[in-house]
Amino acid sequence: MISPRTPKGHRPVDAIAKLQSDLHRQPENPELHFAFAQALLRSGRKLQAEHHLRQSIRLNPEQPGAWALLGVLLERRRAYADAVQLFQAATSKFPEDLDFWIKLGRSLRREGHAEK
Repeated sequence: MISPRTPKGHRPVDAIAKLQSDLHRQPENPELHFAFAQALLRSGRKLQAEHHLRQSIRLNPEQPGAWALLGVLLERRRAYADAVQLFQAATSKFPEDLDFWIKLGRSLRREGHAEK
């Protein structure tokens, strides 16, 4: 499951409303886009989450969590070519992060590019 835990007593819809309000005031805040994407995923709104993950990366390309979550989301919707492209960029940006290399290999295999 690609969803953050919701604190006890809070509902994803509450988090979404609060984060949406915060984003209206701070539309260039990458952390808010990332948090909003996580809340959207929690409520099953994957395409909207994808948009906000891309915004988060655009605004702060040094945030590996957004790259990782977007890549997993792309894989889950079987957009393997997009996931490969994203993980290739991530391995260039974060060459020491073994997880990105593993995810790239998995996406290549799923897309059919891995050697047999």
